[in-house]
Amino acid sequence: MPTYQDRPYITEEEEDHPMIFGNAETVLRYMKKVFGMGAREFIALSAIHSSGPAGAKTLGTKYVWFGSTYLGNMYHKYIANRPIYHNKDGGGIDFGMNRGRGYYSTSVGDVNGNPIAYQGWRVSCQHQWNTTEGGPCLFRPTGRTQPDAPGDQGVYDCTRKGWNKITEDGLPKLRDETSLDIENCKDMNVTFNKNWVQIGGQPLTHSSNYGNAWNNQFALPYEIGLYKKFDITGPSHRPTGCPGIKNLNYKQGEFSVQTKANRCGKNKYAPEGVPIYQIVEELADDQDVWAESFFDGWKIMQSNGYDNLQDGPQEAWLGYQLLAGILCWEVLQIS
Repeated sequence: MPTYQDRPYITEEEEDHPMIFGNAETVLRYMKKVFGMGAREFIALSAIHSSGPAGAKTLGTKYVWFGSTYLGNMYHKYIANRPIYHNKDGGGIDFGMNRGRGYYSTSVGDVNGNPIAYQGWRVSCQHQWNTTEGGPCLFRPTGRTQPDAPGDQGVYDCTRKGWNKITEDGLPKLRDETSLDIENCKDMNVTFNKNWVQIGGQPLTHSSNYGNAWNNQFALPYEIGLYKKFDITGPSHRPTGCPGIKNLNYKQGEFSVQTKANRCGKNKYAPEGVPIYQIVEELADDQDVWAESFFDGWKIMQSNGYDNLQDGPQEAWLGYQLLAGILCWEVLQIS
């Protein structure tokens, strides 16, 4: 029964808040203490952030959580820099790269149409908090052509600006001759396969300019800390303590200061025997492994604080039909 009948939302019980801008170790210990949830289940469950990243003003930033806008292990591919197709801005279908395109989108990787591992992570501190370094301090992905972006930069997107047309064969049309950037696609034998993956195009190279390193996506420090090892210091809770992110090197307009991309080592913290960086890699590399771990965590989260819960209809819970099909197929393979 509530203490105050006219104000049932008031509680006199002591609240136990997580450290939102803490490191991975702090957050994992909290989840174990409060929810009884293991590292694997929580790391898998964290992918829920990428399914609704339209904004996070409660965190002190109006921009978008990194990810693919759908629930899956793409979240972990971003963290571990596994090969993916280019996604510059993040957010929903109306944000950034998809504006004006409706639901259409092509996939752009290297010159052969393969996904690329191009993403690094830099620390970005905004000026919302009253500290010497500002805050909140978050991680943001590097752009493909930034000087500190790792790996292959891929090719120029030949449908990037204002595309909304398809050919008679149902494939994307190249941008027309009026485009300012047509020279990056013309005479490059650019085609698209049946999955709308671009083949060919002008290869991109690293820029020498850090002046436009902003990315609308962000990650909380603990999320990148699930894979990389660094320290959290000071009232701004700024990640630091490893190569690349020791100094806030340059300004982004009047609202942010940023480091170069981190070159931190992998986080070998292993609360249950398996290093957490390895868990991230396993989830990133296998959608089925991620799905099983995610639903284990989902069940723990739903049941926290309750006794004598009963199973609902099988078709009523998130993802049951897909996961059941996966498990049935594995049983058939084994038998």
